[in-house]
Amino acid sequence: MSAAGQSKALKSSVFNNRSDHRRRSFGCGDVFAGGDCSVNTDDPQPATAQVAYQQGAAIAANISALIDGDEPSAAEVNLRGTLLKLGMEKGAAEIFDRFEISGHLGHVVRHATYLSLLPTPARNIKVGAQWLTDEIFEQVLDV
Repeated sequence: MSAAGQSKALKSSVFNNRSDHRRRSFGCGDVFAGGDCSVNTDDPQPATAQVAYQQGAAIAANISALIDGDEPSAAEVNLRGTLLKLGMEKGAAEIFDRFEISGHLGHVVRHATYLSLLPTPARNIKVGAQWLTDEIFEQVLDV
């Protein structure tokens, strides 16, 4: 394919936001796309952070596979549930489509889940301490 043809295919693929099961953009085998800026029409996924996070990991593994001379594999997404904040001290969690937790316990589950996803232990301690401090001040000051 000529350089002009590749450029046109890239623009078409990126702006149409379509990718295959390996997260490769259609028409451009060396371009990968994931998250809410891309969709596999054969297996659409919700535009959520957990989907983008898993697709990003799959894209990184596929780029590594290509560097090593291996074939990229399908990007599999496993939805683990839904978390939401309900006001200042309440939340809701639906875990693996089996368990529903709401109220203050849902708030704690939501915080614990986000804490577990932070990239480094130092960040976990910093954010966890801030959340704990906020909880204590809310209880003591009844804010």
